[in-house]
Amino acid sequence: MTGIFLEVADDEYADDQPYDIAVRVTAKAEAWDDNVLRDAVENFEARLSSILDNCDGISIFDIQTLPEDDLTLADLRRFKRLDKDYRSLPEEEGVELPVDESGRL
Repeated sequence: MTGIFLEVADDEYADDQPYDIAVRVTAKAEAWDDNVLRDAVENFEARLSSILDNCDGISIFDIQTLPEDDLTLADLRRFKRLDKDYRSLPEEEGVELPVDESGRL
């Protein structure tokens, strides 16, 4: 998996109105030629869909996993990349740091 992209409105909705989102999960093109990698990416999509389905205020109307080559420039204009690097480090002592890619703090 190389990226998660969300299409979601920039507007603030009322508490009782869910955000309708579309999701694109990308992987390197080679993942489609390798059954083990492809299964792993598709499994990730299913787990992500389940997590988002359980979030109050979010409704997924479309989720797709595709090779990076199939994500178009038009898609990139509509979708926002879900990045983890937006998070600032905590200033308070005793607050957990974010986990890095290796699973370590």
